[in-house]
Amino acid sequence: MTEEAKSKALEKDLGFALDSRNRATRVINDDGSFNVRYQGFREISLYQQLLSYSWRRFFLWTGLTMLGINFFFAGIFFLIGPQYFSGITATDPFNEFLFYLYFSFQTFSTVGYGGITPLGHWANIFATMDSLIGLLFVAMATALFFARFSQPRASLRFSKNIILAPYKKDSKALMFRFVNNRRHSMTEVNIRVASRMEKKMADGTYHSNFQELPLERNEIMFFPYNWTIVHEIDEESPFYHFSKEDWKKPFEVVILVKGFDEAYGQTVQQRMSYNESDFLYGRKFEKMYSRAEDGVMDVFIDELDTADRKPL
Repeated sequence: MTEEAKSKALEKDLGFALDSRNRATRVINDDGSFNVRYQGFREISLYQQLLSYSWRRFFLWTGLTMLGINFFFAGIFFLIGPQYFSGITATDPFNEFLFYLYFSFQTFSTVGYGGITPLGHWANIFATMDSLIGLLFVAMATALFFARFSQPRASLRFSKNIILAPYKKDSKALMFRFVNNRRHSMTEVNIRVASRMEKKMADGTYHSNFQELPLERNEIMFFPYNWTIVHEIDEESPFYHFSKEDWKKPFEVVILVKGFDEAYGQTVQQRMSYNESDFLYGRKFEKMYSRAEDGVMDVFIDELDTADRKPL
């Protein structure tokens, strides 16, 4: 297979668009999500969407939904009128609505202190609906809360920067490192890294060229410490002819890490990318672990980003 054919096959394997009218910032965001915005109709699974939210966004959605439902029923109770509720002592519309809102929350959560009681058919019908929706909502929120905790996810912490460092005797290498951000262990960890470079074509469009990068090692059996990923800049590297100024031009390094998580008993994965804004020229990572006097290895997570200047 020719080099051109290999390049075409690799471009197809990565699954990203190669040509576009506008310059791409990055194909994978630094949080691991794909840099994609879907236009037009697309089927949305609310369950999967809520599972993928951050915890802050999940609690915000839960709180706002609960608030919206209770405001809705408080409005209905307000329209029904105070003559169909016992215990309403407000003398103005605003405080009357607040009484209905408190009653709705109590009914929704099945607390029911008994201070306000619905009278008549319509008041009781809507109070029953409020209670039923509350039961369903609490059940759904509980299921989602449990599912989010039990969902297997990798929690890798990557260095803030990708660096160009001296390597071996007369060479240099592109490096970044990461560490397991959880206390339980991962085994059989492997990594794939690819570069993306854009070229402006004669017709004004931009063409992305992807190339998988050979690494010093792409798999380790155990992952108790940090792991520094090393790509040597040799004749086979797409960065071989880069000058110091070329590193300021747009490029991207995309990363996929997979490993077996012993706590979940499943394989987990995490994506990451760096671009030219994350790059540091002429640095070298400092060692971030040492063996203590009692024989135990100490790993200093806070030193993950520490890189000293080194001439190239």
